[in-house]
Amino acid sequence: MGKAAARSGRRGGSTKRGKTREHTIIVALIVAVGGIVAAVITTRCQASPPNAVPSAFQGTWQGWTTQRDSGASDRTTITVRTGDIHQEVGESAYDVAAGSCRGVLTLSSAASTTLEMVERIETGPCVPTGSVTLTLKTANEVAYVYTGDKKSGTRQTADGVLRKIG
Repeated sequence: MGKAAARSGRRGGSTKRGKTREHTIIVALIVAVGGIVAAVITTRCQASPPNAVPSAFQGTWQGWTTQRDSGASDRTTITVRTGDIHQEVGESAYDVAAGSCRGVLTLSSAASTTLEMVERIETGPCVPTGSVTLTLKTANEVAYVYTGDKKSGTRQTADGVLRKIG
């Protein structure tokens, strides 16, 4: 009966010493997990935003581009800022014979000397979507190439040299 009594005393709960040890372990785990979470949050908040755009392309570029199908020349302004693949990284502006167009540029790919962007025209009579490629020629010049499909289905291309103005 002595053994049974001893066993039944333990079955009802832990000893005071056991409870203190369990509480210490639980508190240590909570503190450790909290520290890990705080470290992850701090690291994410302090990390700089991704930037796939080389600094050489950042700024405003302007010049005259020529549409290959019609021979029309358009004043073209492209502004590029920091950003990552699939993010809006700039704006486009065109002064064309039928008015002016304004668009946004989303980065498709980037290399040290070439940027490829998808253009979406938001205002004006220009082709609604297309592709703009900038290739660095010098620190102050880029080759500009545009391709897009007109509503009629025909391909429109334009090219030219843009100079850095800002």
